[in-house]
Amino acid sequence: MSSHGSRSFLETGLDWTSEGFSEDEKQGLLAWYEENHEGQDTSLSNFPKFWIEHDPGGFKRYRRHMIEIDQPRDGVVLPQAAHLLMYLGLYTVFANEKGILYLVINARQMGATRAEVIDAFRMSALAAGPFGINAAADLADDYLRAWPEDSDEPGITWPADWAPDEDALKAGIDHSTNEMSDADLEAIRGWYKKVHGEVPAFVDFLGEAHPAAFKTQRIRFESSVGPALPAQMMPLTQLVLAAQRQWPTSILRAGHLARYLGVRRHQAVETLFWAGVYAGEATMEVAIDALQPVLDGWE
Repeated sequence: MSSHGSRSFLETGLDWTSEGFSEDEKQGLLAWYEENHEGQDTSLSNFPKFWIEHDPGGFKRYRRHMIEIDQPRDGVVLPQAAHLLMYLGLYTVFANEKGILYLVINARQMGATRAEVIDAFRMSALAAGPFGINAAADLADDYLRAWPEDSDEPGITWPADWAPDEDALKAGIDHSTNEMSDADLEAIRGWYKKVHGEVPAFVDFLGEAHPAAFKTQRIRFESSVGPALPAQMMPLTQLVLAAQRQWPTSILRAGHLARYLGVRRHQAVETLFWAGVYAGEATMEVAIDALQPVLDGWE
């Protein structure tokens, strides 16, 4: 049981005082994976059996850590299902076909609607490109087509101050034309100044070197927030990828955008820990160093 007393959907009653698995613990945990991650007649998660067999203590420590990530601090916490949709974006970038499908299934098990899942793919497409979306199509396409749009999933219960907002990233440029006007470029410059406190050098360079390509790239970014997921998931999806890849500038940009959109600091810290499931302290050290300019005063 979590030391904070808040039950996680990840909990299966494991005994943390023992390195090994009793037969009941083993069967209960494998049943959890089968219920939450497996498709019909499809084996998507082979790692639990492997890990239990060859490194049971390591697997227990992994589960113990994950259960503790989404614990509240001063009443602030991410929904337990949020990391599933962040990881859906991450696995799409990784082109992890099985991982993509088992996260779609798990998100649905946690109450996510089809529209919320589609919005997660919409956000991830910016970083994943055709390579990642092709991987998503390999196994998830049939599942999504069979998932009725009017099915009865309740949707994820998001923080009260989070909401879908298809205009959240818009700088005020004209989406009806590819031509970059002086007003469009000035609007983009103003957006960066407002959100990030500076205008990155690439903005003026690309606005002069290839304005139409830069504008249509910007239109893709501004339109990446859909009608179902809260806009706040966009910077967190960026943050978990940037932290996992250890990209300092992108980590900072995601942090600026998260704070601008009203994400609380503890929610961003939780996101960093989900990124740190891969590479641990190596991921966290780079991320915290990169985020120093935005952490001070972030409530």
